[in-house]
Amino acid sequence: MLDAATVAAIADELVEAGRTRIPVPLLTARHPGMTVDDAYRVQRLWRRRGEASGRVVAGHKIGLTSKAMQRATGITEPDYGVIFRDAILDSGATLEWSRYTRPRVEVELAFLLNNDIHGPDATVFDVLRATEYVTPALEILDSRIEMEGRTIVDTISDNAALGAVVVGGTPVKPDAVDLPWVAAVLHRNHTVEETGVAAGVLGLCQARQQQGRGLVEATLEAARLRLRPIVMTSLAFALGVVPLMLAQGASKETQQAIGTGVFGGMVSATVLAVFFVPAFYVVVQGARQWIAQRLRRRRPTPEGSVDGTEHR
Repeated sequence: MLDAATVAAIADELVEAGRTRIPVPLLTARHPGMTVDDAYRVQRLWRRRGEASGRVVAGHKIGLTSKAMQRATGITEPDYGVIFRDAILDSGATLEWSRYTRPRVEVELAFLLNNDIHGPDATVFDVLRATEYVTPALEILDSRIEMEGRTIVDTISDNAALGAVVVGGTPVKPDAVDLPWVAAVLHRNHTVEETGVAAGVLGLCQARQQQGRGLVEATLEAARLRLRPIVMTSLAFALGVVPLMLAQGASKETQQAIGTGVFGGMVSATVLAVFFVPAFYVVVQGARQWIAQRLRRRRPTPEGSVDGTEHR
């Protein structure tokens, strides 16, 4: 556990790194015994430094929400950070590259709450009751700590790597959409860079396998159950950009390019999500199982045999 003076020194380093846009060396490399609790102590002090300078906390970020990512980073719960009011931007805002150190973009959902949520026994129903609306958002990730080799401790200390949040202009009530299956298309200069409609199929495949289903059976069931929400969400996106594809007028080329890119991206993503991703999952998982079985058969036993069969 870090002493108070070290925690204060790290928090001040991060404040200065945010001002100069020069990242500091890895915290975990300089403080090998630093823990997650230490990281949150640094983050809380960094937050107080911001509030003392006039910044106002307007929200909170939750990251690493998937169990797979939590296992990969060695934690058992999501990581958290604060969102200052001056880091919330409106849709269509222009961001200066020089304001950030190493900016990256992720598509997120933003929840606007009209009531506080009190824990630690709060449930998903408490969250839904407190939510006024949900809107698409872009998270601008930034890093005040060197990226190479960073760990979850570095990330939490760095306010969960939050740079800014761009809030979309299409708010909906939380019960008006199937939140786990809201799809997103991220495009840059009319080119689709990423979509978010395939992950749920693989997640359900894994859940069904954990329940004892066979690989192919689990995959087929997951694809069947997720077919309707994937197709309906994709259709909503695709039909929504048809007017852009058919646009006329002075800026028709730009509008048609955006519409065509999004429409083609959604069609491609739907085909990948429903057919190719599950099929590829079966092939990869089948290969892993075959390799694992072969390795088990070849593992020597203490008596000098392989799986109980004597060498001759």
